[in-house]
Amino acid sequence: MNNLNDIKKAIYYNKIINPGILLTKKILARSISKRIIFVLGCQRGGTTLLYMLLSSHPAVIGYNEDDLNFSFPGLKTLLHNSKYSATQVRYCCYKLPTKTQELKIFQNEYKHSNMLWIVRHPYSVISSMRTLIRFQTGKNWLITNGRLELERHSKMFPEIADIDIENLDEITLGAYIYNYKILAYQKYEEKGLNVFLIKFEDLINDVNETLRPILMRIGLGWSDTILTHHEKHKKKQYVGKNIGSRPIDKSRVNPKLNLSLEEMEKIKRICNVHIQKYYPDN
Repeated sequence: MNNLNDIKKAIYYNKIINPGILLTKKILARSISKRIIFVLGCQRGGTTLLYMLLSSHPAVIGYNEDDLNFSFPGLKTLLHNSKYSATQVRYCCYKLPTKTQELKIFQNEYKHSNMLWIVRHPYSVISSMRTLIRFQTGKNWLITNGRLELERHSKMFPEIADIDIENLDEITLGAYIYNYKILAYQKYEEKGLNVFLIKFEDLINDVNETLRPILMRIGLGWSDTILTHHEKHKKKQYVGKNIGSRPIDKSRVNPKLNLSLEEMEKIKRICNVHIQKYYPDN
């Protein structure tokens, strides 16, 4: 089946014309799953930018995490969504960084999907977590969301239960979140899921060179509309105070950090193995 319109026709054929032939849920799920792209990673790590780039492709319909109330897409949602009436739409992109701990769901329901996992230097990520102030509380993301985000990953990493999460300082909490997000990515790889690693810094420096090979591999192909993502998203503001109209700013590769030297050392003690692997020159 080449697209979701074919799936709809198949459902109609089996229900109305030839009820003796069943198109199983399994076949449907697999057909749709192949055309789903998930954007995963750590909060404040570039997931929104990657989502905006992908959803600027003319063959992609995008859903930010709040569009589905931070939940997984369902088969019924996809089949009955009017946005799919355009025949040129072939893929659906979901940004779900809050679901990285749900490895079993990805294995069972989306094992044929493609997952683009973005990684950013932990100093930049944790500094951004601290800098993002939630309007409702006047507190930063680490205080309002950090503990819950770490606790969520205990289903994948039972040793998290041994961490005294309530008494962690902000920076140590952020470092643990980053650590387990990276470890989660590695587990996805180990399980043989279609997961592609993208470094935020590489993406900022050269979108075409970084993204094109991945899009070719997953069968989507390149479109120059990706490079003008800020035009498509110019009227939008996303979760985390991300402004859709903002073009790529290469200064974000080395942002001003809201961290002391002592705090950077705290991060390094927990995340050094990842720094050495992904950022050996830092």
